[in-house]
Amino acid sequence: MKRLITFGCSLTYGQFLEDRETQSWPAQLGAMLNVPVINMGMHGSSNKEILYEILNFNFQPDDICVILWTNIYRWIIFNEEENNRLGAWQDTKQARAFVEYFWSEYDMELDLFERANHANRIIPNSYQLVSDNMSLKAPPKWNKVNFLTHIDFHSIRKSYPKAIDDKHPGKLAYADLAKKLYNEIRI
Repeated sequence: MKRLITFGCSLTYGQFLEDRETQSWPAQLGAMLNVPVINMGMHGSSNKEILYEILNFNFQPDDICVILWTNIYRWIIFNEEENNRLGAWQDTKQARAFVEYFWSEYDMELDLFERANHANRIIPNSYQLVSDNMSLKAPPKWNKVNFLTHIDFHSIRKSYPKAIDDKHPGKLAYADLAKKLYNEIRI
């Protein structure tokens, strides 16, 4: 049985929607495809954490997988007891140190490509896009992922009303994204 499996951050999870179970883009795309949905999106997730979830997922042969990689300004440090999510927007000592001493735009862009290519080897027929196509401005020569760059989610997000937090996309932006993805997938 076909299933739609989605990975990403809060933009995949459906953060701050009135009803994420029906209004998130995975839910709307699953309804269009008439398949069950397993939404693995996690709010605040980094690309490192998204790949970790992909590596630990039990895929079935007929699964349809869509990965919405998040922005490159996030990181996670895995610990045995508690994971630490870090981002440029955070005002903590650890986050400031991460941005000041370890973060570089070029390194994080390469990291995105490395993770996407790793995921591509595990699930070669996946559909991959990014929350902001600026992260794809200079693909390395070794990149094998055919990102859905013609789907510009950043522009879609700006074209519709926001969710209840006035930051995340609202249900109409997700409907537009789901429709564009449906046109790519059509099973």
